[in-house]
Amino acid sequence: MKKVLEILLNYTADPPNVVVMFDPYPLIRPLLFLLPPEAAHAATLAILGDRNFAALFSRFNKFDFGRTTSAALPGLFLRNVFGLAAGADKNASALAGWDALGFGFVEIGTVTPRPQKGNPPPRLWRFPCKDALVNALGFPNDGADAVAARLRHWREKHPRGSGMLVGVNCGKQKETPLRDAVRDYLHVIETCGAFADFIVINVSSPNTPGLRALQTAETIYPLVLEIVQACAADTVGAGSSLPVWVKISPDIDDVALVETADAIARAGAAAVVATNTTVDHSPLACEIKRGSMPGGMSGKPLFERSLRCVQRLQNYLCGRLPIVACGGISSPDHVRAYVGAGATLLELYTALVFQGPFLLRKLAR
Repeated sequence: MKKVLEILLNYTADPPNVVVMFDPYPLIRPLLFLLPPEAAHAATLAILGDRNFAALFSRFNKFDFGRTTSAALPGLFLRNVFGLAAGADKNASALAGWDALGFGFVEIGTVTPRPQKGNPPPRLWRFPCKDALVNALGFPNDGADAVAARLRHWREKHPRGSGMLVGVNCGKQKETPLRDAVRDYLHVIETCGAFADFIVINVSSPNTPGLRALQTAETIYPLVLEIVQACAADTVGAGSSLPVWVKISPDIDDVALVETADAIARAGAAAVVATNTTVDHSPLACEIKRGSMPGGMSGKPLFERSLRCVQRLQNYLCGRLPIVACGGISSPDHVRAYVGAGATLLELYTALVFQGPFLLRKLAR
């Protein structure tokens, strides 16, 4: 594969426009889907992480939004409003590829203090007829030290605050009691924060037992406040304060949603990410043959639920806390709906699995 990429790189020094318009993914996807989902994901990350792929793809994927700003990332410039959601690259192993695809920002992780294997397989399922995934992964990752080493290497050529912005999505170790969760979040921030442009606190994954209990207004306020204070005090060696985002669940009821959002805003977070995956698998009822399935659903069936969450947040917060929309984005209509609902930035992941790497360029148009 590397040899093929090197040959193509040398051959396509100045690719013609007709090649730029060609999307090979519909031809590649059937072969990729022959692999189990996790194996296909690992193969994709290996290709995206290859420097030759990054150099080649950047030549075929030229588009320019100019630069923009967002209240969710004060003091920073983005090259566009589209970000890669957490979960796609848990270990910062394919930053060059995401950069070549044109993302304005990426969320790495979820990262825990120590390496973690996650839940036992099977733990990832594809539903092509619905453009949906269900995952019960449970934060498998290489740990904060390994991720920090990769981010340090990336920063040697890509300074903080320039180009594609990089955020670190932080989680707690599975066995850590909820009362000690803040310790794990701070450990990840202290290890990786010097190489990050922003921090995301994950309190909403359905795949770590009890984690969503941290979303209540009573528990989220002191948690976020301590993290925001740590990031503002430059205890992580970043040279300036790090914006802190909080990612919430789409399954939270209306009353709890506004109470939680209010607590997050009062604690000083820079933005709320709406939303994580949902445990409501009803849109897949006809596809799930064997009883209940663990894990959270992402993809197109999540769109309406996440959009309602963004609308409710905007109606309540009235701009007091910027909203980053995440959930089922797969078409220009979805982009327009989220922006119309009040989202300032947009994140996607699952749609890339089903539509391929040129999706971002299509959405940009």
